Amino acid sequence: MSHAEPDLAQDYKLPDMSDLFVFGGTSGMVLVMTGGPLFTPAGFLPGAQYCWHIDTDGDNYPDVTFRVSFGRWHDGAQPVTLSRADRPGACDRDADGMVLAAGITGRPTETPAGIRLWAGEAANPNWLNGGVLDSAAKCIREGVDAGLLAAHPVLPMNLLARTNVQAIAAEIPGGLPAAGRDSVWATTASPGPDGWRQHTRCALPLLSTLFSIDDEAAGLNHNGTGPHQDLALYGHIIRAGAARAAMALGTARDPLAHGAQVAETLLPDVLPYRPGTPASFRSWPVNGRGLTDPAAEAMISRVLGAAITFGLDATSVTGSLRGTFPYLASPAPWPEQDPLQF
Repeated sequence: MSHAEPDLAQDYKLPDMSDLFVFGGTSGMVLVMTGGPLFTPAGFLPGAQYCWHIDTDGDNYPDVTFRVSFGRWHDGAQPVTLSRADRPGACDRDADGMVLAAGITGRPTETPAGIRLWAGEAANPNWLNGGVLDSAAKCIREGVDAGLLAAHPVLPMNLLARTNVQAIAAEIPGGLPAAGRDSVWATTASPGPDGWRQHTRCALPLLSTLFSIDDEAAGLNHNGTGPHQDLALYGHIIRAGAARAAMALGTARDPLAHGAQVAETLLPDVLPYRPGTPASFRSWPVNGRGLTDPAAEAMISRVLGAAITFGLDATSVTGSLRGTFPYLASPAPWPEQDPLQF
């Protein structure tokens, strides 16, 4: 699909990067971030940073940061650059990084060192049952049993069917030199008169959605904070919400103890991964996240203390995953209907 030259004031957006995937590819560790479903084409924001942060020593500060940045749209694409900053620069958005790869959006780039980079539009790799998600969130917030443990609580429809996302993917040969288990999270940030503003942060799926920890009115700003702050800022919210849900559903003898265990499992909000091993986000402990893992189901099941199913699987997603980099499926065609109906 060809994109029209965007109007900088309206069309460039900082996508809501809401999903993180970390897994082994054909030659190394693959890092993927995807944005929320798109219904109109949009470019990446020039000058912004789209980052994968990796903690290798367990202190919940980044030891390595891979930054992706974009230039202005030209001839149907944007220039894209991948750089790496190691600590202390990994914690400083103004620190210089080492450029690893450069190319243009929509086309995979591979360097002589085997580093791969791609950014553009792709079919959404997720599946989500909106009815189950809404019921789970209500159960957590209000302590209401909304039929979640029924055999077929809601119609198994994929809310994300035939949607596309903005995505960024990188493959790093050999992963990282650190031995053991790494912790990964992704952020987006843009510069402003008062410095960098972090817009989104993602690692575990649906955490903010289930527990409403991005609520400006309540003074909660998960997207603007870092994992080293999570327990202090959000631990009590996770404990209370998981306890309410377990009490409503009768899934734990001691709901308060269940809530504490859930908070300990989910916080800090990072995605653990041991480079060189198969990724799996199906049950705890998780190890990275593959593109076809039922991560949202696993997340809700852990919080509620019971096996929750969407009645869906990877066959309900849009398109077929590629067997080679960037692994994501090609974008679905835009629906042929009046744009006003979107």
